[in-house]
Amino acid sequence: TAVFRSGKAGGRIVAEVEAKRIGSGMEPVLELKNMNGGAVALEWGKAFLRGDARIEAVLPADGTYFVELHDLEYRAPNESPFRLLVGDFRAVDQFFPAFAERGSELSIEPVGTGLPNGAVIAADLKKETNGLAKFLNVPQELHASGPLPPLRISDGLEIVEVQQPGKQLQTVDARFAGKQSAAVAVNGRLTKAAEVDRYLLAVTPGKPLDLSVDGQSLNSPVEGEISIYTYPARKLVASDGGSPGAVAKGLQYQVPADVTTIEVAVRDLMGRGGPHYV
Repeated sequence: TAVFRSGKAGGRIVAEVEAKRIGSGMEPVLELKNMNGGAVALEWGKAFLRGDARIEAVLPADGTYFVELHDLEYRAPNESPFRLLVGDFRAVDQFFPAFAERGSELSIEPVGTGLPNGAVIAADLKKETNGLAKFLNVPQELHASGPLPPLRISDGLEIVEVQQPGKQLQTVDARFAGKQSAAVAVNGRLTKAAEVDRYLLAVTPGKPLDLSVDGQSLNSPVEGEISIYTYPARKLVASDGGSPGAVAKGLQYQVPADVTTIEVAVRDLMGRGGPHYV
């Protein structure tokens, strides 16, 4: 399948296929080419699009271009519906934070393509008593196209990563005093390549802790590894080793009887990062 479009040098063009998201059996690949067949851009399925593909490119010269869609192995099954969008449009793929506490009210950052810096969406969950997710009202000025993701709702304690001054680490209370919550979740993001996010956990001496990184269920490309260090000496004492291409394994750590604080680090196994790496 090919779609043709004329454009000017420096113009922005976006091509996106909805296939996996609507039940298609194909493994979609998109190619942007000039009329001589020369390649301008190539993209295949991405985790944050649930296996679908998107090209976002700047046209190198005036002229006519075409977007080509095909299966990765050119062997798409018969039942392979798709929806191909081509133009200069915006799209929302994720939200940050990905989860919000039931009954809360907060500002959510939309993550996607073509969105203005600093864009936020108001999320009011005060009346959400039963649902596990909510579709937010995206402001018209964002001009977002395509399917919108839901904001997931949690009954646990949700903490949002906050940049700390200097070399200080964000502190998270993981002592579970009084069992006010069965779990504590930190909503973080690896915003740049080779980034390692570190947190100080206040813990209960002698108690076991279960730790894991959840990226796959959020349609995040993160292949996470979680490690535990002593504090303040920063000596590695445990790690789950990560699990490329799969759900992070996580680990159980027995807090020593004389320890009240540990340092926890999260990184991508491939050293990648970006807005979608939640």
